[in-house]
Amino acid sequence: MAGPVFANQPIDPQASADARAVLDYLVTLPTRRTNRFLSGQFICSAMVAPDQPQPKTDTQRCYDRFVRQLHEDAGRWMALVGADYGRLGDASPLDLSATNQPLIEHWRRGGLVTVSWHARNPWTDGDARDKTLPRPLADLITDGTPIHAVWMRELDRIADALAELQRAGVVVLWRPLHESNEHAFWWGTGQDASADPEAVKQLWRHMVRYFEEERGLHNLLWVFSVTPQEKPGTAPELSTYPGSDAVDAVGFDVYADEPRLAAYDKVAALGKPMGLTEFGPSAATAEARAYDYRRLLEQIKTRYPRLCFVQCWSDSSKSSKAWALALHPHARDFLRDPWVVTAEDVRWKPRRRWPWSR
Repeated sequence: MAGPVFANQPIDPQASADARAVLDYLVTLPTRRTNRFLSGQFICSAMVAPDQPQPKTDTQRCYDRFVRQLHEDAGRWMALVGADYGRLGDASPLDLSATNQPLIEHWRRGGLVTVSWHARNPWTDGDARDKTLPRPLADLITDGTPIHAVWMRELDRIADALAELQRAGVVVLWRPLHESNEHAFWWGTGQDASADPEAVKQLWRHMVRYFEEERGLHNLLWVFSVTPQEKPGTAPELSTYPGSDAVDAVGFDVYADEPRLAAYDKVAALGKPMGLTEFGPSAATAEARAYDYRRLLEQIKTRYPRLCFVQCWSDSSKSSKAWALALHPHARDFLRDPWVVTAEDVRWKPRRRWPWSR
């Protein structure tokens, strides 16, 4: 008997049935009259190892603050929850298994999951913002180079964490090497960058092959996200795009009161599900905790209707970066808009009623 026909096949020919179904769900969202845009919240960067001093905010605490508390205030659960397998400005050993636990909880109760990775600089062991590149980026994936072994150990560490999510049945919107068209991180291009765009593409494609073929990870949907070129010093949005055979979904990382996506039509033409993979209001508005997220929704409805999800970013360690939906007014109105999908509305797979009231 023939299996289901999906509107958009994943790049992994061995992708799990659930990964295929989630991708199909994302593809169909913008065609609907209601429930067409996933609400999402980034909760926290990776937790540090148990024998290290715990940070003031870990993934479980952030989940409770930005997701569970919002449910208590607005009566709705966020549809999509995200975390990161790296930390900026913190060299402590990380506990990625602990980082995974709120994601597994959210998935088991019916939500969707995304993970990004602020990878440490493999040459210096500095964080992602250490842009020192003593050798060409291509050395990372060249057999026989000293740095290749370092990079492969890092990939295995990350693959182990993603494998834990796979064993738990979780489909992951996996977002590595983000914002590669600007020089924010060591893998970035754009003005004054040392990284070669072609090498960035090959680095991405190598990771895809290694995770799929060597590590057997078939629960991933690969999300390529960029900084809009309106930001000074950035390269064109698709300058590091690794090819449609290596990307399942695309997105923009935007920090402004209103997204200005000049490349929206060009990116939409790729035929991939699109989202705001990171979103936060401008610094002044965030500091005042005064952003009206209904403004964002109005922009999406009138200018960018192909977008099908948002991940509101958060950095609770600094008040000037108070981006999370729960920290701003009108969160209830945003979540209750007919366009917005909350976890109660997620329907990527027929299933029993999930206990969101807990």
